[in-house]
Amino acid sequence: MRKVIFCSLIAVVLAILSPPAAAQEFRSTLSGVVTDSQGSVVPGATVQAANAATGAVYTTVSGDAGQFTLPFVPPGRYTVTTEVAGFKRFTRENIPVTANQRISIDIVLQVGELTESITVSAGAPLLATGVAEWAAKGCTLRDDLTC
Repeated sequence: MRKVIFCSLIAVVLAILSPPAAAQEFRSTLSGVVTDSQGSVVPGATVQAANAATGAVYTTVSGDAGQFTLPFVPPGRYTVTTEVAGFKRFTRENIPVTANQRISIDIVLQVGELTESITVSAGAPLLATGVAEWAAKGCTLRDDLTC
């Protein structure tokens, strides 16, 4: 009987002291900086990411340094739209978002009216700052970037 109580007590103590298992995050983060054509930051710009398949829309406003972050964005194809008074609406289509990525989207606004818009359908690839693919190859921090 003493052995059963002792074993039960040890099990309870281990359960209490064990750290919780961390779940794998599947959502991603879209972030970047909103600037004008001269390179000056644009605070107060509304940035929206719309999922093409579900229609879900994620919205934020650029901060004092023009930076924006859209956390917890599920995988899918997105259209990012940015607008602020005094500038043309900016739209970038077909942005692929996969699981657990950090994607940088720098937005350059052109002076004009909101009724005018700039749409980017193709362009330079987005910068995925995650290291999942790099680590999947077996690369380490000691390897160079060509690993």
